[in-house]
Amino acid sequence: MRVAERMRREPPTVERGESLGHAGRLLARHRLGALPVVRGHALIGLLDAADLDRAHPSAATTLAVGEITARLDRVRVERVLRPGFPAVGRRTPLVDAIRLMRTRHLTALPVAQGDRLIGLLTEDDLLALLAALLDDQPPSTTPSPSYS
Repeated sequence: MRVAERMRREPPTVERGESLGHAGRLLARHRLGALPVVRGHALIGLLDAADLDRAHPSAATTLAVGEITARLDRVRVERVLRPGFPAVGRRTPLVDAIRLMRTRHLTALPVAQGDRLIGLLTEDDLLALLAALLDDQPPSTTPSPSYS
């Protein structure tokens, strides 16, 4: 199975000059753990929820929720974007993409053709595949292990 068979086509993206507040709202709206960062259609990075968390004030802050939101709306994605992000091609074997996601602790993996973003493979996509595969399997006759 290849990445192209499971990836999301035309995923939501964020430009490097857009705000972290906007990026956070996109992550929440689309229930994603990461967003591809683009310049035009060219993939230039990956912004994940941990990047946003690092930009938030401390939990001990005295800022009101509205002040935190306003602050995140002033900080640009490029301020927290880390260099060196992985991407795979549409013909990459799915098992290789999964190994890369596990090794790099990624919730999403951009799919590119050259430098052009063509899709996004997410943990949710892989869990949906696993559920579909398990639904097609006959029930196991081996008892489940006891954890008592």
